[in-house]
Amino acid sequence: ETTAPGMKDVKLLKSAILYGANASGKTNVLHALKFMIDTVRESFQAGSNAELGAKPFKLDERWQGRPSRLEIKFILGEIPYEFGFSVSGNRVHEEWLNAYRSQRTRNPLLYRRVFEGGKYSYEYGPAFKEDKVIEEKTRDNALYLSTAAALNQSESSLVFHFLSECRFLIDPNHFEIALFLSLLHPEILEPVTQELVAADLGIKSFHAKRKELFSKFI
Repeated sequence: ETTAPGMKDVKLLKSAILYGANASGKTNVLHALKFMIDTVRESFQAGSNAELGAKPFKLDERWQGRPSRLEIKFILGEIPYEFGFSVSGNRVHEEWLNAYRSQRTRNPLLYRRVFEGGKYSYEYGPAFKEDKVIEEKTRDNALYLSTAAALNQSESSLVFHFLSECRFLIDPNHFEIALFLSLLHPEILEPVTQELVAADLGIKSFHAKRKELFSKFI
């Protein structure tokens, strides 16, 4: 366990394991995280008619056509943040960013954007400066966070770069490829080999080798 900067009473695990039965939703958790980061990174650059790519839950008819809602909590510069959005089709229905600068923070709101009655409304907290230019330039299918970062709004840029720089060691769509590539590194290959030998499966050694493919095999 380790403690979070500025939050000595909060203990965090350095790593976690996601497990469960087959078809219980483990991969969908990774899909959701990747979709959220991709939306932060790419929504501002997409075209005005581009679909955001949210996929509603298919096994419950009540969710068909309803927006997908995602939220992430993280610590940046010793400040806990909450960021989330609700999207469907090519529209952002809601978006919010909160920051808890101290334990005495009464109003953590930085901004909230809501689509209602055919138009967007914006609410800003005391620590966030209202900017009509950013509002006007934020498309229906783009995040306010991404637009504000592109226009160099300082706090939005910090949060945007923190989230957009997140990378997934294993792409849920290419697990086997990611596993093989990881085994090319000696610091990973050696303990894997030791475990295979210790399991007494008749395996004495294990090697991973990279080989370029000729175009005729592609």
